[in-house]
Amino acid sequence: MNNYVSSIMVGVIRFIMSIITAVLVNRFGRRVLCMSSSAGMTITMLVMVVFFKYYEVHTEETRIFPLLPLVCVIFNVMFSMVGMLPIPWILVGELFPLEVRSIMSGVVICIAQCFIFIFVKIYPDMISFLNFSGTLGTFLAASVVALVFCKYVLPETKNKSLQEIEDCFKNRKSGGLEGYDNRGFVLNPESFKTDEIFTVQVH
Repeated sequence: MNNYVSSIMVGVIRFIMSIITAVLVNRFGRRVLCMSSSAGMTITMLVMVVFFKYYEVHTEETRIFPLLPLVCVIFNVMFSMVGMLPIPWILVGELFPLEVRSIMSGVVICIAQCFIFIFVKIYPDMISFLNFSGTLGTFLAASVVALVFCKYVLPETKNKSLQEIEDCFKNRKSGGLEGYDNRGFVLNPESFKTDEIFTVQVH
């Protein structure tokens, strides 16, 4: 497939999925979409790792389902746009308290862009040292870590105002951040004393 056509296809898919995500995010919540997104990315990456690893070993065999990697890439882009790409930018504006929100939002965005730059630059070297299947395996591991993080750490902020979220962190209201279908972390009430910093408990 022509490189320009591939780029246009990815751009169109991301545009369409971003619209769908905007509709779904307040219906299912941030955490559910992030879990679904990382799970879908894990599955598509796993399929591609197995596919390319097999044909790296059996180089003499004719590839069956040669379009399978393309299908996996398309679905990977779709799943990434459901949660893991757009929603973190929403959470940046929700989870930081007002006093540091502007500064920390800039810091987080800067760090994210630095990581993107680094991985773009080292990607050819990763292919050289790890082969294509090994490089995909690295991204597979990252997807698994993201899934575990979303399952056990990420709080649900659906249907909560910025003030409510901040109050939850300050323990001014009962229930912490245990909103809609949240099994992520909750704040430890005992830790909210003068001159003490809050701690987190993981279920």
